[in-house]
Amino acid sequence: MSEQKHTPGPWMVDPDHPRDISPADDLRLGVASICNADNINGGWVFGEASKANASLVAAAPDLLQWLLALECDINTMAYCYDKKPENFCRAMAVAKENAIHARAAIAKARGQS
Repeated sequence: MSEQKHTPGPWMVDPDHPRDISPADDLRLGVASICNADNINGGWVFGEASKANASLVAAAPDLLQWLLALECDINTMAYCYDKKPENFCRAMAVAKENAIHARAAIAKARGQS
């Protein structure tokens, strides 16, 4: 796997400044700031689309982590299916556990957590 070059996660939307995304363990370190994305009456404001964008950006490290894990799980299950069928059930159990984490990351991206 390649070396991580981005600020380590988890990230979160700063509750005091909802356009800012920061590492969850230090809100003083900004990772990103969301621009106004809602065109209301001809003016750009920070509204619902902006909040949704902030949630999506804040979830990026979690989404990447669990997407990589699920990619590995799929490759492991394919290998076990072809070469080590006795290990397939264990590989499936790991994938199911990682899918739970992936669903949580998706919920975070949707602003549901």
